[in-house]
Amino acid sequence: MESRIYMIGYMGAGKTTIGRRLASMVRYPFIDLDQYIEKAHGTSVTDIFLDRGEEYFRVLEQRYLKKVTHLQQAVIACGGGTPCFYDNLEVMLKSGLVIYLKQSINVLHQRLIDQQMQRPLLMGMDESQLAAFINQNVTRREQFYLQAHLIFEPEKETLEQLVDRLSLFNKGG
Repeated sequence: MESRIYMIGYMGAGKTTIGRRLASMVRYPFIDLDQYIEKAHGTSVTDIFLDRGEEYFRVLEQRYLKKVTHLQQAVIACGGGTPCFYDNLEVMLKSGLVIYLKQSINVLHQRLIDQQMQRPLLMGMDESQLAAFINQNVTRREQFYLQAHLIFEPEKETLEQLVDRLSLFNKGG
């Protein structure tokens, strides 16, 4: 099995939750890239966005992504925008297995309604603005997400089936 497995997908897709479960199943350490950045900087991603801006955060994100590429084994949950900036996607594709966690727009909308205060890009939006924002951004980002080695749709497949596919993928099947 690949030594690094990157989970990508839109915010609210479940990358951290499913990534933790996957890490447990394959017996790899789990790293949430946002939490890794927060721990290193002693402040939340939300505060970094609010205090320093998105561009500053994306530079940090790139730096910490490159650090985790040196780990021997890990399941890494990336931020929703991680693969869309700089050479991040290329770095992930070359250094491990990239899995796109694909959720429907409806699932994302339902989850993100409850998480708006923890998501700096969503703060202050009403429900219709949120729906339009999600739809527009998923559409724009999907060109990056679809370059993943594997696509996992939790509404259509179990995590156990994904693990089976990982085994087949690593055998060249």
